[in-house]
Amino acid sequence: MRYKTAVLVGVWTETALWGIFLVLYSTCVYVLVHKRAPQTIQWIPLFTASLLFLLATFHLALQLRKVHEGLVLRVNEPGGSDAYFMDIKRWLNVTADAVYATMILVGDSVVIHRCFLIWGNRIRVILVPIILVLCTAASGYVAVWLFTKLPPHGTALEGPLAKWATTTFLLSLVTNILTTGLISYRILATARKVSASIDIRPYMGGLAVVVESAAIYTTALVVYLIVYISRTNAQYILFCALCPIIGIVPTLIIVRVGLGLTRSSQIDVEGPPSTPSPTCDIYPPTNPPTLCITDLAPSYTPWPRSPHTRHFSGSDTTWTEGPDAIHLQLRYSQGSVGRSITRDDISRNSSASFALDRTKTSETTK
Repeated sequence: MRYKTAVLVGVWTETALWGIFLVLYSTCVYVLVHKRAPQTIQWIPLFTASLLFLLATFHLALQLRKVHEGLVLRVNEPGGSDAYFMDIKRWLNVTADAVYATMILVGDSVVIHRCFLIWGNRIRVILVPIILVLCTAASGYVAVWLFTKLPPHGTALEGPLAKWATTTFLLSLVTNILTTGLISYRILATARKVSASIDIRPYMGGLAVVVESAAIYTTALVVYLIVYISRTNAQYILFCALCPIIGIVPTLIIVRVGLGLTRSSQIDVEGPPSTPSPTCDIYPPTNPPTLCITDLAPSYTPWPRSPHTRHFSGSDTTWTEGPDAIHLQLRYSQGSVGRSITRDDISRNSSASFALDRTKTSETTK
């Protein structure tokens, strides 16, 4: 395939995917802003999605400018448009590649940040991914610098530039596989711990969103590396396609969760896939018998509040009917849905503790 043909097909592919990104980003803004109260807007995912969209838009604008120059402005120069496109060290190419390297850095950082939250803000868990993303950024910017050192009509498929570019994409691939694995392990481990007492479908829904979305970028990256190593100009088509895909993947997660398109819509955009049901501990009887409801501090403090969060009062409720005294400690996590308890919700038995069934609780309103 001629390089000129690869450029034209690649830019067309990038434009089509950018259109998909535009729709997803608009939906993302609607989900994060218009469907929430001002005090519950999640600024971090909104900022990262906006930054990725701006970078993808800037990259596409540079690509369209290059096509316009090659096919219109420089067509009458010696060598014509073919010579123009083959000169890849022009400022448009170098700037576009710098934007591309920045998108990889931001996209990988988003995945690492999500892993950091899932693991309860444990820095040691993400130390290796952080090192990998820093190495990815360094190798990417070195590759951009090597573009400026290419001889006239040099190629990006051979020499030091090809090695640094391959290293950049390999490191990004390893980073995404590692962080996705850590997130999946954390969700599965949490689901196993609570599977005996609550419905774990929200956890499985969260796992499905992460794995399915990460598989899009991972698969595209693997295919690109295979084609790039084969040293064919067709690699440029996939190179252009990857740029909007980097932004589409994290934005798609936000949209799927926000619109309830997950396998279970009970997970938060930037929080855990679900929060545990309130647990109830039975204590020895007292005289007179009472029912004490205690609201504890949130156990998932780093997570932003869900749009469905309700405030539960911390007052004690006395229930004098019945032979037993039950002390109910309601452990609510930040972002969970507040519940009210009725007499029918409680099953008195001799066990030391039991879990409230979600299906027997009713949601409170402020």
